[in-house]
Amino acid sequence: MSQHLFLSIENLALTEVNLRKICEKSLKVFYENSVYLSLQNVKLTDQLLEIICSYLQNGSFLTSVELNLRENKIGSQGANTVASLIANLHSVRSVKINFWQNQIGDKGLQSFAEKVIQSQSLEQISLNIEDNQISSEGLQGFCEILQKMEQLTALSLFIRGNKVDQKGLASVSKVLKGFKNLTNLKLSMCGISLNQSCLEEISVNLNNNKLESLNLDLQQCKIKDGLGSLGKFLASSTNLHGLYLNLERNAIEQSGVIDFFNPLLINQCNLRTIEINLKANKIGKEGSIELSNTIRKLNSTLNSISLALSKIECADMVNIIESITNATQLQQLCLILRSQEFRQELIQALGKILSEPEALTNIKLDLRGQTQLTTELFQEWIPYFNNLKPNLKSLNLDFSQTELQYEEIFELAELILEQQNLHTFVYYHDCGYIQEEIKQSALKNKNLIYFELTSKDDDLLF
Repeated sequence: MSQHLFLSIENLALTEVNLRKICEKSLKVFYENSVYLSLQNVKLTDQLLEIICSYLQNGSFLTSVELNLRENKIGSQGANTVASLIANLHSVRSVKINFWQNQIGDKGLQSFAEKVIQSQSLEQISLNIEDNQISSEGLQGFCEILQKMEQLTALSLFIRGNKVDQKGLASVSKVLKGFKNLTNLKLSMCGISLNQSCLEEISVNLNNNKLESLNLDLQQCKIKDGLGSLGKFLASSTNLHGLYLNLERNAIEQSGVIDFFNPLLINQCNLRTIEINLKANKIGKEGSIELSNTIRKLNSTLNSISLALSKIECADMVNIIESITNATQLQQLCLILRSQEFRQELIQALGKILSEPEALTNIKLDLRGQTQLTTELFQEWIPYFNNLKPNLKSLNLDFSQTELQYEEIFELAELILEQQNLHTFVYYHDCGYIQEEIKQSALKNKNLIYFELTSKDDDLLF
């Protein structure tokens, strides 16, 4: 018996013969902890999926199952087969299924729910049903059935690209309030238009849960009003410790930003982790001030903060960063400033981040495509890396697609790698021909546990 299985086969056409060979070799073994199986874009049909699930049924000791089945030809019968598998795994506590870009439809989604609720041990479900021809009624019916699983503590739903409208989302939110033990909720509603009344209704219904962690992807939802109701819900949620909110590309005016953050200033809040994406909005000066004031109010509770911001005046961005610098409990920080105005005072504020916050151990700065980071500004930044705070253990920097020269990229890497307190260093850049030189420098740092050089795009949120 083995502990874990990790198997990934992607972007080819599997035949039944080849699939059976793979299953005989890899899936016939009994696994007692977890299975991760990725079969992305392999022309998988309901019939082929049934073969895979028949082998996985041997995993009676499994506690975690993750299946990536995206971009295949799976219909309602395939969804039923996967759900039957889950119901028969009597020890499974966590399930993550990615059905993105298949054809399971309302029928498959209902069948999935009807079978899954038979599981007595399942506590966490993550389900991606994006682009699967599902209606608002189908999604509501799914939630109503799943609601019977009183033991469920975590639920993630990804629903973009279906026939779900804001009326359907409002009805789904009513069902969500019936989950009596749900503490972790993630809803990805990207691309679905939400008016003020719909957003208010969602906020009111969520307020009936005992949520500790809430993750809402509201990217490109055409939100202009209604954020005030969401802010009031968050401010009154005394159990809520983690907030993950994607508001990118909504053209939100600064008044909307103020409506959202203002309740957090008035009411007591216990937030420890905040991750907010406000890129491609119109946060404005007043909105920036409200954000800064909120961070200052939470500075005694915040352990982790991630912000994706763009096109804020330099002085206002400096104010936001200074509010972060004063967060006494902050341990993790991520800033994405890809299209942000850059001047000397911003360099100085970012420099203080590297040396002042006492508790900060993990920093990520993403400046991908930042053309305003000139050689002159970069040279003013270099000295701050000479005195990295002793508590800093992990540093992640993205300078790819900028105007920086390879000499500057290499100079900074050398300087950072001399710091003996670092355990993790991730460095994104475009200068492939100095990769080997930087690697050799990394080998000299005996305290370095993890080191990565890459040019791969790595967005912050969701």
